[in-house]
Amino acid sequence: MAEGDQYVRASFRAALADREFRALWAADLLSIVGDQFARVALSLLVYDRTGSALFTGLAFAATYLPTMVGGLTLGWLADRFDRRGVLITVDLVRAAMAALMAVPGSPVGAVIAPVVVISLLHPVFRGAQLATLRAVLTDPALFKMGSSLRTVTLQAGQVLGFAAGGSVVGLTSPSVALLIDAATFVASSALLLSLRRRPVDGGGARRSPLNGITIVLGDRRLRALIGVQALVGCYVASEAVAAPYAKAIGGGAGATGLLLAAPAVGAVVGAYAAGWLRDRDSAALGPLVFVTGLPLLVCLALPGLWVSLLLFALTGVALTATVVISTNLATLHAEERVRGHVMSAFNAVLMTTQGLGAAAGGWLASTRLGPAAAISVLAAAGMACAAAVGISWRRAERSGSSLLPVHGDSSPEDDRRTP
Repeated sequence: MAEGDQYVRASFRAALADREFRALWAADLLSIVGDQFARVALSLLVYDRTGSALFTGLAFAATYLPTMVGGLTLGWLADRFDRRGVLITVDLVRAAMAALMAVPGSPVGAVIAPVVVISLLHPVFRGAQLATLRAVLTDPALFKMGSSLRTVTLQAGQVLGFAAGGSVVGLTSPSVALLIDAATFVASSALLLSLRRRPVDGGGARRSPLNGITIVLGDRRLRALIGVQALVGCYVASEAVAAPYAKAIGGGAGATGLLLAAPAVGAVVGAYAAGWLRDRDSAALGPLVFVTGLPLLVCLALPGLWVSLLLFALTGVALTATVVISTNLATLHAEERVRGHVMSAFNAVLMTTQGLGAAAGGWLASTRLGPAAAISVLAAAGMACAAAVGISWRRAERSGSSLLPVHGDSSPEDDRRTP
């Protein structure tokens, strides 16, 4: 089949026609909606029991910060054992942890500890999931479409989960919302039972805690791609300081909500667009990661609510497209026997830099700079770094040199294991 024909027939509908992809997609949607239920419930539960904004913030941070540790130290699990088994096991462990958090009257420590466990296992799940997705959708064009559809769904699921989670907690209690989260993990594991078992060459999964990041840093393309994902932190500060920025442009709580929703709407568009770039995504990545920060520079002028909403939405479009494309290229590029470990490291860096970027935005906004300048300064810093990362990516592409096969599925034995 000619390459052009290959891309023509790739579509969201073609991806959904695959039974295993449908299982992965549905399980992911259930989990993400449940996660948002848990975040709403956790914040309210801790605040209700302690009355402390500090403890509430620490509890929310615990849903993100341990991800780096888990991605770097536990990522090898995604390549050491059957990935179907890893996915199901992690889902069941997360279900048990969510149920523990729901126990009435538990001290704050007993609530936060399960959150840490869930966060530690998150990159392991994501690494095994992306590796499995690549094995299910063997056509690179179809893989990219499936990945984009998954991201579109997850962005919509986050919005739905936050909205529904707040309603459920308001009508019942945080404990009920946490039990619903536990149920979504159980349902997800049941869906994943339909996946085929695929043997993994465990020799690629050394148990060195830093093996995943070592593999990435030893490969020119992966090094540039993880650099792209590390820049995300510079562009998410706008969301972290949405409330003070809304006040600076003369808005209130309603404006804050709209400003937070705008990047999510843009993210859906960006994920959809990334799927249709297909064979042009590699060339588009360098310019895209640079222009992501351009809309945020305008925030320095305090342009008003409606223009700000457009700026935030445009950033969401470019940022999500950048993340989807760089993740897809890394998944396609990494060798199959270490793909889960590599993608666990990618997920860890992505999640951690988002947390650091939000913290940096909040700190800068609290200084004399103010929220508008904080958004623009971090965006400018991201664009400066993006220029270097873009050059690095272009050179890696032109050289064609790599420690890993481009698509990582070169062995006949691996080909026989894919459908």
